[in-house]
Amino acid sequence: IVPAAYKKRPADIFVALMTARELRIGPMLALRTLYIIEGRPAYAADLIAALVLRSSVCKVFRPTEHTGEKCVYLAQRVGDDEPQLVTFTLEDAKLAGLIGKDNWRKYPKDMLRARACTRAARQVFPDVASGLYDPDEFSEAVEGRLIAASDTTPVASLELPTPEDALTKRISAMVATIESAKT
Repeated sequence: IVPAAYKKRPADIFVALMTARELRIGPMLALRTLYIIEGRPAYAADLIAALVLRSSVCKVFRPTEHTGEKCVYLAQRVGDDEPQLVTFTLEDAKLAGLIGKDNWRKYPKDMLRARACTRAARQVFPDVASGLYDPDEFSEAVEGRLIAASDTTPVASLELPTPEDALTKRISAMVATIESAKT
């Protein structure tokens, strides 16, 4: 019942489910749109867009131009006088060393949209999208070219759920069941 990337990876399922709880999204949506890389979640661009769109601070968030060379997002916060245009181009992708990657070779237009979307989300809605990186961006963060806010958070300062938390107990039971499964 879980995507292939999560099979026999109960700790990754646990991270995805706890992240889902924090983001207030459903567990199955989390398993479809979160990617656990080195124990940390990376987010599908569509999930980042959905989080922005459902936030109370979003007035406008949509692509206005989408070609094989560039994607432009129009983004505006509630209360801002003017919307902002945020662009990601094929030239930006080349400079970032992305063009040789498999998805960029196969789906350059989709990848441009994803990058323009996440760039616009972080620039215009940092309170919603700060530290949210898609898997392509996350690999850069791991290599040190991007630093997410969560990269600098000491583990000791993280707020852990209390043992009485019913969801935590259910997730622990699910992880135990998954770990004990024979197939």
